[in-house]
Amino acid sequence: MLCHGYSTTSTAALQVINAESSLDLHLKEIMHQCKIRKGIPFTFEEMVFIQIRNRPKSKRIIRTKILEAWQQRWIKISEAGTTKEFFPSVVERMNMSWIKPNHYTAQFLTGHGDFKEKLNSFQLSPDPWCEGAAGMCESSEHVLMESSLYEDTRSEILLELRAKGQSWPQTLI
Repeated sequence: MLCHGYSTTSTAALQVINAESSLDLHLKEIMHQCKIRKGIPFTFEEMVFIQIRNRPKSKRIIRTKILEAWQQRWIKISEAGTTKEFFPSVVERMNMSWIKPNHYTAQFLTGHGDFKEKLNSFQLSPDPWCEGAAGMCESSEHVLMESSLYEDTRSEILLELRAKGQSWPQTLI
């Protein structure tokens, strides 16, 4: 699955939105999974894999360690603040299969999009204000959670998600 955003968007944010780890972590996981499959001894994260009898369990351990490494990176990066509000946990994001990443969802989930607040920061809009709420900046969070201009659409989305047994990220409830 691929998604894209504007050039100002953090690569790390797009990776989380897309539920795809960085290439180095992905390749590390593939390499260790291959070693498990072939019975090749190796050490990973201070764990020694010598005679692998329970391959599925060993693969789950590797997957868990890769996700832990990804989460630590995610915590440490300074950019991607809006995306971190929606997805503080990489694992939780990966469990949200209802999110279908594309150019538009990337705009909302990163805050890097056609929102007056962002456009104004690049001097592409004369002001950052939402037309439906006096004194409120038109940010992705405001449009998704508060703007009266989008109340009907927001209600429809919530009803559809609840009907499917899904929920919005915690910050959107």
